Amino acid sequence: MLAKYEFRKYYGNGKVYFARYLSPANLPHWHYDGEIIYAEKGNALVWADGNRFSLQPGDSIYLAPQQIHWISAEHDSILNLIFFDGALLPPKARNVRLLTPYLPQNQEVAELCAYLAKETRKKQDFHHALMEAKTCETVLLLLRRFPYENRPENKQKEVRYLALLEKIEAEYASIRFTDAVTFMHLTPAYFSSYFKAHAGISFSAYLNAIRVEKALPLIREGTLSMTEIADRVGFDTIRTFNRVFLSVTGYSPSTIPEGYSISSWQASSDVTAFDPTSANTTLLP
Repeated sequence: MLAKYEFRKYYGNGKVYFARYLSPANLPHWHYDGEIIYAEKGNALVWADGNRFSLQPGDSIYLAPQQIHWISAEHDSILNLIFFDGALLPPKARNVRLLTPYLPQNQEVAELCAYLAKETRKKQDFHHALMEAKTCETVLLLLRRFPYENRPENKQKEVRYLALLEKIEAEYASIRFTDAVTFMHLTPAYFSSYFKAHAGISFSAYLNAIRVEKALPLIREGTLSMTEIADRVGFDTIRTFNRVFLSVTGYSPSTIPEGYSISSWQASSDVTAFDPTSANTTLLP
């Protein structure tokens, strides 16, 4: 699922999820949870609301709900990801975001990750409640220490951009560049710049990835010909489908590995393209 709402399932009755990932990479997405990203080892790039941040060991990113973002970590890098239900916070803190999400060498976040890792591993009595309390305390300390602003509920462009991502997901086979431009009420040039700044890739590259993602389950089902699949997901010719599929996945439609997912994409240092073969995201114990 590309650059749209991501549902986070918490374990048990807890409202905080903690995990360590090796070489994590994903595409632009958003969710209603708050998120903290902590660089434990190696370097990573994080894009948030069109801004690019470079993380080194000890650096963090704090993301408020509905902030569009994506991650690209170097090979063998380890990131700690914390997701939390915003309802844990007092009302005043639920609708604010830091003026800059980048937190270099933040000790509070480092201590929070160590604490959550221990509680997640041991799973002793009341560990959910303790994880929630510690996460809430840390977030409030961050909001007290760093400048913040109210979440821009009335930013029409941002609201329409989120709506556009939903529209692309629903109408991937028929939507065109001109449709997206009209929907956003922008000029073609400004739309191209705006979309790439927020998604990290061009509109056409993003749409192609969506279409290839939708083609994968149809290929695995094996009931349709490749020509029928190409037509169903929005490609005019089988030749275009084959070319785009190869450029997105690194494989032809007939040789795609079992279990391959578009979420295995990893952004390269050149944000004009993605390297679909270099990502190897692993959930660590």
